[in-house]
Amino acid sequence: KIFAKGYRAEKNGRIDFPLFSTGKIFLYKRETEKYYTLQDADIEVYRKNSLSAFLFLKSSAFSALIKYFSFYNVSALYDVSNKIFDFLDSDKNSKVCFVMLSEFFFSSIQSQKGYNFCPLCNRKYTDDEVLGFSEVLKEPCCLSCSNKPILSNQVRKYLNFINNSSSDEIFDAIIDEKIFEKCVNFEKFRLLKMNNKLSRDLEFL
Repeated sequence: KIFAKGYRAEKNGRIDFPLFSTGKIFLYKRETEKYYTLQDADIEVYRKNSLSAFLFLKSSAFSALIKYFSFYNVSALYDVSNKIFDFLDSDKNSKVCFVMLSEFFFSSIQSQKGYNFCPLCNRKYTDDEVLGFSEVLKEPCCLSCSNKPILSNQVRKYLNFINNSSSDEIFDAIIDEKIFEKCVNFEKFRLLKMNNKLSRDLEFL
């Protein structure tokens, strides 16, 4: 018995595990065969709204991101992904969901310095400091370590807020639209620095 998130799984038209659903699937594999055969499925969460024309492309883009994140063996990715799909299905702001998921991913694989200390020189940032970006580490750093300004103090404060707040607090927060768009664009920027093949999926977020 394997616990898995199903993107699509069928066997002779008799067993259906809908896109974006969560549950248990039962697989069988003969030693001589390369692929598993789906024997049965127990759907625990059926996210019907995510299959709608409005949400389908967004949900598919999130699936692609999660698939990419899974290659890094990120701890708790399954649980976080489940929550993100629940938020999307309940019509929460998809861009907020994207920033939350991206921040979770980067906080899991990078230096853990966050937006308070430079990962290269370990200096603590001042409150109003503008940050640069390390092409080597693929994360923000001080301008002494990178001469390319990319992250304003307003954007940095919001991303810090994302990393230190509950989901209810995040969705209830009121933030300037221009600052929020800069947050979204920064997350896309650093993901594309990791893998530029994600560009097509990021267009639908």
